[in-house]
Amino acid sequence: MPSFHFLRDRATFIDNEGVKRVGFKLSDADAQTIEKGFAAITPEQVDMKAFKTALETMNEETLTHFISRYAETLKLGMIKRKAVPVAKAAIDKGMSMALNKLLPDLPDRSLNRLANYYRPFIVEKPE
Repeated sequence: MPSFHFLRDRATFIDNEGVKRVGFKLSDADAQTIEKGFAAITPEQVDMKAFKTALETMNEETLTHFISRYAETLKLGMIKRKAVPVAKAAIDKGMSMALNKLLPDLPDRSLNRLANYYRPFIVEKPE
């Protein structure tokens, strides 16, 4: 059962407090982009461009992992397999539109709240 093994081995992990969580390992470059983007949002300063790049990177990596890579483990026919990138592109387009419309309209205080909401979901694990 490749899909079960994917979910068990590549979609869950034990965090630093010993709690099992859903997630995946990012490349070093993507992790640095996300870390830099979230560090750019503080009560004293807001770097909208870096934060938006971090959110776009999170979105792309999450979609790639949980849609594209997971779909590779499923026994899909040719038509269904060809539909996976289309579905991923539609979700990505919707997320991109939301980010492009939502973020510019948010005041700095709201951007800080948004960043603070996502921060607990970003877990750094020592190798």
